[in-house]
Amino acid sequence: AVRDEIQKLQQEKQEISINESVDIKGLEVKKKEFLAKVKIVGKELEDKIAERKSKEEERKEIEEQIKRLNDRIEELNKLKEEKGKPLVSDNAKKIKELEDRLFSMKEELVKVKGEYDSLSKELNFLKSRKDEYENKIEEIKKELEEKKKSLDSLNRDREKFKEELSALINLETKMTGKVKGLSEEKEKVYRDMVSLETEIDKINTRIESYGDLIARAEYRIPTIEATLKEVEREVSLYDLSEKDISNLPSIESLTESLKLIEENMRELEPVNMRALEEYEHQEQRKAKLEEDVNRLREQKRNLVRVVKEIAKKKKDRFLEVFNEINENFREVYAKLSYGGEASLELENPEDPFSGGMTIKAKPRGKKVLNLNALSGGEKSMASLALIFAIQNYDPSPFYVLDEVDMYLDSINAEAVSRMIKENASHTQFIMVSLRKVAIKEANHIYGVTMREDGISEMIGTVDLGSIGPKGEILNSGGGRMVER
Repeated sequence: AVRDEIQKLQQEKQEISINESVDIKGLEVKKKEFLAKVKIVGKELEDKIAERKSKEEERKEIEEQIKRLNDRIEELNKLKEEKGKPLVSDNAKKIKELEDRLFSMKEELVKVKGEYDSLSKELNFLKSRKDEYENKIEEIKKELEEKKKSLDSLNRDREKFKEELSALINLETKMTGKVKGLSEEKEKVYRDMVSLETEIDKINTRIESYGDLIARAEYRIPTIEATLKEVEREVSLYDLSEKDISNLPSIESLTESLKLIEENMRELEPVNMRALEEYEHQEQRKAKLEEDVNRLREQKRNLVRVVKEIAKKKKDRFLEVFNEINENFREVYAKLSYGGEASLELENPEDPFSGGMTIKAKPRGKKVLNLNALSGGEKSMASLALIFAIQNYDPSPFYVLDEVDMYLDSINAEAVSRMIKENASHTQFIMVSLRKVAIKEANHIYGVTMREDGISEMIGTVDLGSIGPKGEILNSGGGRMVER
């Protein structure tokens, strides 16, 4: 359980790290975009400054011409006064020409001043835009530094968790070896116990045999003694001849026989005592082995119980996630297919890990079919619905979709595009498409062209209006430039 928790934490750290990496890459892209914009604005600014300088020089030249014309007119007026009437006609004509030319120059001056003022305003606007972009770049730089520091911290945490996970895995390996050793020890103890029980049974049999022998001997002693006394009594009662007496066993022989029997009894007694001591020892050993066996059985029951609990939790968690994703799948498919129905079915609901999963879909106006029986476009819709259903349950940082609209008609492609737009608020989507209808909801559109040598080339941001219905990028005149 601790290992699962560590793995879960590590996965969360990895997801955060991925998010940070994506954020950093996004900021790098923004930084490059703003740098490109600053470069463009700087170029425009330089052009406008040069143009304004040119207009300024043109204005000065016109003002000088106007001044020269005014001087010439004044000079002719003085000459007219000095020379009198003979020159009036010629001077009047020249004055008229100069006045016309002066008027024209004044109009040109007004026009140049207007253009100059317009260029000055545009120049100020470009300067403010340049300052704005430069400030934005500084903000992005600071944000990049913060993200990089955060990423470094996450990397350090990830290494720490890796070390902890490695230590836990080593501990688990040791514990697994220990459990295996205990199992082997349990089997050995069980075999020893069976062997001891067999040996104890044999000893019990021997003890019973010795006991019977002793009992029979003890039983015979009183009888022999009684017989001996009876013989002695009878001998005293009967007047036997020496011959008869000589035929009878002597008292000494009978006594000897009795001693022999008693000796045999004494020889039997130590055997009996050793057997009892051995029996007691084996009984103690048997009790200890039974205690060990019971302890190992209890440990085994605990391990089996833990395994069953883990399996149950795993199954319950899987079914919980599956049911939520299945419900999301129904809703998403109905939305994408404008009223269709779909569901996820387990091949073995009782033991979901021993079977697979089946997708069943009912497009609007059709019957329920397995995924394999659907058309290419219907399969794409079902697959995308499953992806969005999983994303709604546990979103990933970003998704890359490569021409997923290939088999979709325009209506379904537009539905998919709208759903991507809805989910883009919390997940980044990168979609490759050749169709205008599928990318019209995109926040940013980047064009890709193919050069004559067959190598693809990015051409930067593209306006939606410059894209043809089949994804081709159009030039400014509306003609096709290249297939995307």
